[in-house]
Order: sequence, then C-alpha cells, then structure tokens
Amino acid sequence: MVDYAQAFKRTLLFTVHPKWWGSFFVTDFLFFAAVVGYFLSQPEAFAGVLTFLSGALGSGPQAIGAIVQNLSVMAVLFFVWILVKFLISGACIFQAGGAGWREGLAKAVRRYPRLVAVMAIYGILASGSGMLFAGEDLVIALVQAAINIIIVLLFGLSVQALLLGKRGILGSFKDSFSIFSEKPVGTILMQAAAFAFSAVVGFVTIFAGIALALPAFLSSAVPEAGSLLFILAGQLPLLALAGGVMALGLALGQTFGLKLLSEFYLAVRKG
Repeated sequence: MVDYAQAFKRTLLFTVHPKWWGSFFVTDFLFFAAVVGYFLSQPEAFAGVLTFLSGALGSGPQAIGAIVQNLSVMAVLFFVWILVKFLISGACIFQAGGAGWREGLAKAVRRYPRLVAVMAIYGILASGSGMLFAGEDLVIALVQAAINIIIVLLFGLSVQALLLGKRGILGSFKDSFSIFSEKPVGTILMQAAAFAFSAVVGFVTIFAGIALALPAFLSSAVPEAGSLLFILAGQLPLLALAGGVMALGLALGQTFGLKLLSEFYLAVRKG
C-alpha cells in the first residue's frame, strides 16, 4: 500500500536539505562556469557561436573552423557533465533509499557501469522513439510527445529497479514495466508530480537567473563578439549569481524527482 501523503512529505523534507541537492548544484554550477570560462578565454570560439546563431555559415573557413572547435570542446564538456550527473543521480537514489551520503556514493560507484547502461538505454528509448516521427507538423509533435510520455511511464523507474531493487539491466526495465502494470494511476501521479515540481521550480529559477543576467547584456548596444565578451568579463559576479540561481533550480528539481520516484518504488515493492 502506497501512502502518497507520507511519500510527498518525506520527499519535500529530503529535497530542502543541502546535503542531498548540494552535489547536483556544484556539478551544474561548475559546468556553467566551465562554459563561460571557455568562451571568455577563447574569443574566436565565442565569435563562432555568434556566427552560428546568426546563420552566417557562409562567412568563410575561419568561421567554420571556429564553430567546429567550439562544438568539439562543448561536446567534451557536455559528455563529462552527463557522466558525472549519472553518478550523482545514482548516489541520490541510494540516499533516497536510506543510505548516507558517503555510502550512497560508494554504492553508486560500484554499480556505475550498469547505471550508465540503463540510463543510456532509457535515454535512447525516450529520444529515439520520438525521432521516428520527424517533422514540424503539430500532429507529429503531439505524437512525439505522446510516445515520450509512454516511455517515461513504462520505464521511468528502471534506475530505481536497478539500484534499489538490485535488478539486472534488462530486469530493471521489466520491473519498471511491471510496476506500471500494477499501479498505473500511482505511476502517472508520481511521474506527473515529479515533472510538475521540476518544471515550476526550473521555470522560476531560470527566469530569475535571466533577469539577473539581463543587465549585463543590456549595458551596451554594440553586438560585436569582442565587445560583448568585454561586457561579460566585467559582470562576472552577476553572471555567477545568475548561474547559481539556475543551478539551484535544476538541483532541487532533480533531487525531488529522484526521491519521490524512489519512495514510490520502495513502497510498491515493499508493500
């Protein structure tokens, strides 16, 4: 029997504690700082981004080279960031299940290869299935959204099954599917609540971060990359504050979602 009120209460108490969301915050903030630091130290790469965003891809080999260089560096940063986030997510799930901070991290390290495999398969299912219907038509967009929702409902508890239920890679997906079959309404409720919390907190903090950073971009009407970089370099404390606010929103949303789904998984399997 799932006590939804208690699950939400424990999740909120877990989420507000910096001990649990702190790892997400630090990781996201460092990624933000690395991106900003890279652009500030490589003006040509920043100019390449502006060229790419403006659609001026025909401006010569130099611009194209800057774009390729930028994409390569960003791809490496993004890949490292994702791998670290996988580890922190695994640790958070173990912590949500009752493990201490160090214990949860140690367990996540031991299960890391399988954790990466399950998250990668889940990501491919969620994104790849929607890509089967390519196009810009509204109907196609709705079909893609529907497929993604179905994938989340069917397999959204796979990581919890892997770590808390000690299932294998394929067994974790079967277990998640089994829970949806047993508790379809509960699964929909919990997934919707996790998404709603993350969306609301994320929107508020991203909006606040943009509002904080906006003066840095409005302080000059000169659009050249060098001028813009000079402006941003003089507004680093403001950018750091904006990045910190946005990172906080992401951290709280991720912590809430992982804890709530872990509470639901344990309640179903122990009940």
